[in-house]
This record gives sequence, C-alpha cells and structure tokens, in this order.
Amino acid sequence: MNKGSEWYQDEIRVTQELGVKHHDYGISANRDVSDEDLNAILGIIRAAPKPLLVHCKSGADRTSLIAAMYLYSFEGRSPDDAAGQLSILQGHFPFFGNSTAAMDRTFWRYVQSHPLLH
Repeated sequence: MNKGSEWYQDEIRVTQELGVKHHDYGISANRDVSDEDLNAILGIIRAAPKPLLVHCKSGADRTSLIAAMYLYSFEGRSPDDAAGQLSILQGHFPFFGNSTAAMDRTFWRYVQSHPLLH
C-alpha cells in the first residue's frame, strides 16, 4: 500500500474531512488474487455505503478486476460483459508478457469456480 505517500495522506485527509468511509485492501496487479482475497473485497463492497469509489495506484489493472467482479457478482452480468472492464479501453494492458495478465486469469478462474445461477 502507499500509506507513506503524499497522495495517500491527502486522500485520507479529504475522506476524513468529508466523512467518507475509507477501506484499504492490498492486492498486487502482478499476481493472481486468491478467492479468499476476492471474497473479502466483495464483502467490503457489499457492506460499504454507496456510491462507492474503487481505485488503485494506476487506476487500471486492479481497479478493472474489481469493477469486473462487481458487475459479475452483484449485477449478474455475463462473464464476457463483465470482463469488458479488463480491456485496453479501461487502461488494462495485459499483452506481450505483461504480468498484469494475472488480473484476467484471476477473473476467469473466479467465474469458472463461481458460476452465477440465473
């Protein structure tokens, strides 16, 4: 996490000033995320006041994964539709051996092991 960085300290200060609930959950964009971590993040999202802002340092890979997870898990979107969050249009670039492909693997593994019942 970025607890010592100036932008992070500014973010904490502003959320406190505005009375906004802040949650941190550290995951790497370069490693597959465990189901345990995904379920913990989904639990935070479920319980958090709305509207909700999700972001990571770069705002592309981890944010895209969690946006895809939200659409799939809470809105019941199809896996292909939800996976659209993991696209170059969202700033996610998992090509040419880029280690952020871990976000794509994580999403599709989760979908395979947690099919939605419609």
